[in-house]
Amino acid sequence: ARRQRQMCIRDRVIGRGESSTTVSKNLKKAGIVEDAAAFDRFLCNNGYDKKIITGTYEIPYGASEEEIAKIITRK
Repeated sequence: ARRQRQMCIRDRVIGRGESSTTVSKNLKKAGIVEDAAAFDRFLCNNGYDKKIITGTYEIPYGASEEEIAKIITRK
C-alpha cells in the first residue's frame, strides 16, 4: 500500500501594529488556535507578545502554541 504524506499549511497575514490580542483572535478565526485568550496569555507570559513581526506566515495544521509563536516572531 502506498502511503501518502499530507502536509497542510495555512497562510496567515499579520498586519503592522497588530497587538498580540488581535493576532490571537485572528488565529482563532482562522482555526489555527482553539482558544484566543489562552494563546494570548501564552504569548505574553513567554515574552513573544512584543516580538511579533508583520508578515505572511505559513503555519502547519496541528502546530503547538510554541511552534506558532516561534513562526510569528521568526525565532
